[in-house]
Amino acid sequence: MPSLWFASIITWLVQDFFQVLANPFSGIPDFYVLTLGMLLVSNREGKEIHLLVVAFVGGLLWDLRWGSPLGFSSLFYVSAMLAVKLIWGAISQTARTSLSATLLVLGSHICISIAEAFIFDAPILHIGLAFVVKQAGAFLFCIFMNAYIFHREMD
Repeated sequence: MPSLWFASIITWLVQDFFQVLANPFSGIPDFYVLTLGMLLVSNREGKEIHLLVVAFVGGLLWDLRWGSPLGFSSLFYVSAMLAVKLIWGAISQTARTSLSATLLVLGSHICISIAEAFIFDAPILHIGLAFVVKQAGAFLFCIFMNAYIFHREMD
């Protein structure tokens, strides 16, 4: 995965940029986690430890950037990657489709969003709207990532 660090830096910066733009209005999808999750399910090289290290470092940087308690985002990101890895490993080879990959990664994103909502204790109406917008954006991003990954595999 030579492009792992490049892809993670780009998605981290894109996520930060959109977070700055949408901060007072709505939440944005965790592009970083979604990218790492999609890379994890498409990984054929067996180097998942690199993805966990990247998730940990990105989570620490996110906490430092946004003033969150240090380590919470790393905990969420690494936990999500471990859950995706374990569940993806338990799925049979015939059931490993692009749809199951998208649903698995999107499910981990939903879990992270719910955990963040409980920990950071925002007003319930803000959480509801932000949650819907965040998950809709995450779904679209997963669709685009899926198209890119499976297009590369077919070439």
